[in-house]
Amino acid sequence: MKRITKVMFMFLALLLISTTIAAAGATTRYYKITVGETSDENFGRAGVTFIQAYYSGKLKLTKISKDAAPGDPPFKVTQKPMDVKFINYKGEWQYEVNNAVYVYFKLRNNELDKWKDGKLSIYTYNHGTWKTCPTYEVWGRYSGEMRVSCRIKNYGLYAVGLK
Repeated sequence: MKRITKVMFMFLALLLISTTIAAAGATTRYYKITVGETSDENFGRAGVTFIQAYYSGKLKLTKISKDAAPGDPPFKVTQKPMDVKFINYKGEWQYEVNNAVYVYFKLRNNELDKWKDGKLSIYTYNHGTWKTCPTYEVWGRYSGEMRVSCRIKNYGLYAVGLK
């Protein structure tokens, strides 16, 4: 009987550990970026598009809770903010963007209405301050979904929200 109890305990412990790891892994994803190639990497309803990438490396996208947005956002966050990081082929973190890189968020119907009314934008968090990122609409090439997008100048935290 003790042996069965031990086996059951081990099974439950392994199940708990694997569930925890899977849940933690769902918040960050990595994507391979190749110099000269155009790529569209999405993570749920958000993503990043590289137009002829300047460097080869890894793109790291991390979603955070809407309530965990740092500082005091001057807008109402409507989707999980996305932290965008890039590690070049030398293993160095890039901070400035050297080519055409865009962050986008796919909109739901209620957000689309707010966008049409001029009440929705993409924001970036840099040096302790939230700033508006010039935002425009783009239709997904293959998905046909409406997105709002902005060309980024620095890797960092981006969010979409109501003004």
